[in-house]
Amino acid sequence: EVLRRPGWVPGSVAADVAAALEVFDGAELISPDLERRVRAALAPNPWVSKVGAVRPLFPSRLAVSLEVRRPVARVRTREGAVPVGPDGVRVPWAAGERPGHPFPEVVAGVFPSPPAPGKGFADPAIAAGAALAEILAREAGSWLLRRLPIAAIDVSNHAGRRDRRQSE
Repeated sequence: EVLRRPGWVPGSVAADVAAALEVFDGAELISPDLERRVRAALAPNPWVSKVGAVRPLFPSRLAVSLEVRRPVARVRTREGAVPVGPDGVRVPWAAGERPGHPFPEVVAGVFPSPPAPGKGFADPAIAAGAALAEILAREAGSWLLRRLPIAAIDVSNHAGRRDRRQSE
């Protein structure tokens, strides 16, 4: 049972998490390595960024606190635009499920191959652009950003890789 599912997370994710945890029955709940095993069971899920508290609820339930990935930007790749979280990790979207509002595009100067969902881009500039997108999203209600929407974040000169004499 999912108590609080953020709106950006498809409903199918809750079913996937529940399926991964089905193996833990009443007898499993007293295992000394329960937390490690729950983390291992959820690690392959690209939506799960962090497993928090793991608590057995006797006689046969399990309470698990999760952090899920959330999109803050998109990156144009050779295969089209893909959403990324604030750490530059690709956020998965199931077919037909897309974010409800546009995100700024992180422009890296090249069109990289996309990593698998739940994995980060190799280029640190993309993570830097996504981190900036998160800051902008938090400030979205500010006077300036309401009047001047941000469509793209250009990181093509991140760390001076094109020209150290120009600003990033």
